[in-house]
Amino acid sequence: MDQHGTDWYAAALQNLTETVIAVSLQEQVMLLNSPAEQLTGWKQSDALGKPVSEILEFSTKSQTLDHSLLLAPVLQSGRTVNIPDWTFLQESHAAEHLISGQILPVREKNGTIIGALYQLHTKSAGKSTQPKLGLSEHDLHTFIENAPIAIALFDQQLRYLATSQRWLEDYSLVSEHLLGRTHYEVFPEIPEHWKTAHQQALAGSVLRDEECFVRADGSLQWLRWVIQPWHESPEIIGGIVMLTEDITERKLLEIENRKLLEQFAASQKMESIGRLAGGVAHDFNNMLNVILGHVGLGLLDIDEKHSLHDHLVEIRSAAERSAELTEQLLAFASRQVIEPRLLDLNETIEDMIKMLRRLIGEGIEFVWLPGSSLGLVKMDPSQIDQILANLCVNASDAISGIGKITLETHNVEFDEAYCLEHPGYLPGKYVQLVVSDNGTGMDQETLKNIFELLCRKGLVSYKIMMLCVMVLKTISRHCDQ
Repeated sequence: MDQHGTDWYAAALQNLTETVIAVSLQEQVMLLNSPAEQLTGWKQSDALGKPVSEILEFSTKSQTLDHSLLLAPVLQSGRTVNIPDWTFLQESHAAEHLISGQILPVREKNGTIIGALYQLHTKSAGKSTQPKLGLSEHDLHTFIENAPIAIALFDQQLRYLATSQRWLEDYSLVSEHLLGRTHYEVFPEIPEHWKTAHQQALAGSVLRDEECFVRADGSLQWLRWVIQPWHESPEIIGGIVMLTEDITERKLLEIENRKLLEQFAASQKMESIGRLAGGVAHDFNNMLNVILGHVGLGLLDIDEKHSLHDHLVEIRSAAERSAELTEQLLAFASRQVIEPRLLDLNETIEDMIKMLRRLIGEGIEFVWLPGSSLGLVKMDPSQIDQILANLCVNASDAISGIGKITLETHNVEFDEAYCLEHPGYLPGKYVQLVVSDNGTGMDQETLKNIFELLCRKGLVSYKIMMLCVMVLKTISRHCDQ
């Protein structure tokens, strides 16, 4: 070709409305016409001499590799090769186009191949950043309706466009009465902070949180929710999408676990206090043994008429009472081995009477009413002492000023008929211990539900609860009287 011919052909290519790119045998750009400049984002002056693979920047590595394989046979054998439809071409400013076309050989008059010519057609103009999914509006609605979570699609005015079946079930709604209505018409009581969240989502924000609501029946419901915008185009927000999930069961389990951990921490604290009390009581008991030993030796060496004899007797008596208290502390702290044995409940209680009188206030009358011919029970005496001490101290606390605490024992027997009317009772003969007082105590409603409350909080086991039934029912009877 002469120079004049070359310029003429170049001018003709530049004026074509079709996208044309010419490359040399070395795959370097020799010409970009105006449509090619618009498509690629490159100026011809900048693109000349650069590899065509740098100018035609495809969006994936596989497409880039396919492109190089398409160009090679054109330059080597002169075949015309088609560029597959829907190949993505990415401009330098990150927009994407769907293109198709051909790569043709460029020959001299003698047939020698001197390069290749790209003829490209834009299949989809515009600046969409994603390929079309091929989903119809019907497909989209079907997907939303069958989503396994509660999901709703709204326009910019918060009108319902589509909902999942789960959304309708969770909020007790009817689809036919919903579409086209605004969210605020359906839920007029919606909190203001949610309305604010909707506006933030319409402005482009994505929000998520967990929240607790009160249901119509008064129960609590925990929801995890997400609100985010959906786009008609990269620049236009069409509305918002709401997703909610009921996490009430998980939250209740978390709350229950937290309560259990708190109870465990409290029990650990009590165990530590018990160990401390046990250690102090153990050391104190050792010192009392020394005192009792020396007092005993002193009494052996002193005549009863000696002026110090009566003082030593009082010291021994006080030390023995102190030893009884330390035994109680040791039993409480589990430093003492539990040894159940057959015993007369009246005798065990009588041994505690003096200490019980010291535990209650001075203005409180203590009445002891032992039953006659009691049957034997198998228990550790120290456990009975703990029960009596706890009950009497609690009764004393419930009395303000002058009052009375009554302690009594009875033989009782439950037959089959009685046990059928009172679940938890077993037929047989029992010894009943009753501690009652005329203090304020619990009201009837609390007393009525005391077992359910204690068991629900995990404070007592079922067996302990049933052991307390007789005592508390007897207390209730005395309160009514």
